[in-house]
Amino acid sequence: MTTSLDDSPVVTSSTLRTSHFALAAEVFPSTWIIDSGASHHMHNGNDFTTNERLPNPIRIQLGNKTCVFATHHGSVRVQDHQIDALHTPLFCYSLLSVAKLDSQEYHTKFGNGKCSIQNPHSHVAVMTGSRNGQLFQVKPIHSRHSD
Repeated sequence: MTTSLDDSPVVTSSTLRTSHFALAAEVFPSTWIIDSGASHHMHNGNDFTTNERLPNPIRIQLGNKTCVFATHHGSVRVQDHQIDALHTPLFCYSLLSVAKLDSQEYHTKFGNGKCSIQNPHSHVAVMTGSRNGQLFQVKPIHSRHSD
């Protein structure tokens, strides 16, 4: 079932299931984690190109049962692609939701330590990333060096 921002009082994320999660990989605040358990894209930065206050903050339950709140939503650029995301300023990570990408018909492929998120119409990669420990991460901007 797909939910919109308006009808979803509780959003979930599988990130941070255990206390040793942070030890699995070094994750920088500007890096996006690809999360198969997240119901929405979530971003903690202040680099939104559009940013609207939510009428009521959205409570987000994390995999370790703690909660954070989304106070705004808007558009943010990840690499050369614009996405809509919840603004979660007190959460230490930014998440790309595999479920949300799938509902928008993007193709997400994993293999050989790399990941690719492809446009549903052209099948061209709009975002790429790599494995870091047990996580797949997407850097916010394309690097001139291969991942």
